[in-house]
Amino acid sequence: MPDEFKPIEKDIKDALTKAAEDVEKGYPAHLKEISDRAEKVVAGGTKKIDEDNAAGIKKILDDLDSNSARTDITSDAKSAEQGKLTDKLRSILDPGGEAKRASDLTDHLNELRTEGHAPGRHLDPDEQALKDRLGDTKYNPDGTVKLKQSGPNLGHVASENFVDPLTGTTVDGVHGNPHLCGPYATKFDNPEDMARADEYFRKQLASGTLPGPTPISDVLGPHGHEDLTGFYKDPANPSTYKPVDFSGGTIRPVYRPDGSGGFHLHTMFPEPAPGKHP
Repeated sequence: MPDEFKPIEKDIKDALTKAAEDVEKGYPAHLKEISDRAEKVVAGGTKKIDEDNAAGIKKILDDLDSNSARTDITSDAKSAEQGKLTDKLRSILDPGGEAKRASDLTDHLNELRTEGHAPGRHLDPDEQALKDRLGDTKYNPDGTVKLKQSGPNLGHVASENFVDPLTGTTVDGVHGNPHLCGPYATKFDNPEDMARADEYFRKQLASGTLPGPTPISDVLGPHGHEDLTGFYKDPANPSTYKPVDFSGGTIRPVYRPDGSGGFHLHTMFPEPAPGKHP
């Protein structure tokens, strides 16, 4: 349970339990009590708690307790999950603050757009743009699919004419040369997760550590891999794009000195665990 909710933790959980019981019986006698108690959680909160909200709040509180009790994940993963759950609870209990939070998120992502191409290549593209980024398949003289024969991409389809989502062409939007891409084209599904990842790595930078590939679960919580999208070409049929399985994968950030003693985010993208595919 986040510290900010602890002062009325017992009150709100008792009220939510009673509400759930009453809703099952068909009458919401305790919804007024939930509303009164929930409004104490966030200053200025005015959201009236209806039956759907009551059930949602109770689930989030239960999930927070379950997350705190877990021993099978790292402390960073637990912290990331707590942050996500707390944000969900805040959205319900403090709807009046949503506009400001959305504005802050937009400002954060716009700042990243001025620093590098993380949003442009790994947040904004739709699924078709990801597939286009994987380019045209190369073939051997005998007509068979050309596959990578060595290195970390062994067994993956060899391709060319990669389309940069920044330009919509094979011209790279950063340096103007032909765009290049590895065997995977990947992205964050929502801006909140990219912002969370940037905040996570900025803390490392502030402590004097240049971040490198980090488990997705540590950055986005134990379910974070479910909110990422990626494709690679099926070596058996390269006209088919197979979804990337991000379980056990990492987020790779690339920060570079900004010339003023700080760092800017050059790029950041999710990647599967080595050997997961093809």
